[in-house]
Amino acid sequence: MLATAAAKKIYRNCIEDYLDRHGTSIENDTYDVLVISGGMGEGHIPTIALTEMIRLVKPGGCVCIIMRQEYLTYVAEYTDRLEPCMDQLVDLGWWKREERTVVSNYAFGKPGVVFVYRVNRCGAPPVTCLTFKQ
Repeated sequence: MLATAAAKKIYRNCIEDYLDRHGTSIENDTYDVLVISGGMGEGHIPTIALTEMIRLVKPGGCVCIIMRQEYLTYVAEYTDRLEPCMDQLVDLGWWKREERTVVSNYAFGKPGVVFVYRVNRCGAPPVTCLTFKQ
């Protein structure tokens, strides 16, 4: 997929990396928008990567996460962790929730949930500021 994207010559940068606790080589505050669609699920992007998402997006920019709603309750990584972590980052002033919408028939006839957050601050929240269940 990355080669296909690069071949289109419409992207300045094509980067292959993982969103997890290690952080990427991308500079702070690089993007206006970060969209995750199909990246959340069993064995996919971990909750702790929310801090990296914030780091990558400029203040005033948006982070959009679209995922199957059922993952919030049956994927161990997200159960009682993902939304509490999102809320904690709101409480700490790193971002503001703009939207949380449940959509019907998102994938395979199952509902999805759309989260939209507006980033408030530069850089990344320290992982140590998060107190969600680990």
